[in-house]
Amino acid sequence: MVRYLGDPECVLFCNPATHSATASHYDHTGRRNLTVRLSTDDCHTWSASRTVCDGPAGYSALAIAPGGTILCAYETLTPESYTGTIMLARFGLDWLTTQAEY
Repeated sequence: MVRYLGDPECVLFCNPATHSATASHYDHTGRRNLTVRLSTDDCHTWSASRTVCDGPAGYSALAIAPGGTILCAYETLTPESYTGTIMLARFGLDWLTTQAEY
C-alpha cells in the first residue's frame, strides 16, 4: 500500500485478487490476477482497479518514482516452488483509471 501525493491524492493497494481455496499447500499458483486498486477517500472505497498480471503472482510492492510513475514489483509463481521471476510494471494513474488497452 502506498500514498500517491499527486493530483488527485490517493492510496494505491496491490494484491492477488483471486485465491483458489482448492489449491494445495504445494500449488502456489492459486494466487492469481495481481490487481492494483485506487482509493481517493482514504481506503473507504476503491474507485478504480486494473490487473497487472493475470497469471499466478506472489508478493508485491508498490512505489512512486519521481515524476509520479507508479512502480509495482512482484513475483510470478510456478507450481513447483514459492518463487518464480521478479517482474517490474511501470504505469501512471491514467492507465489505472481508464479501461483502454495499452
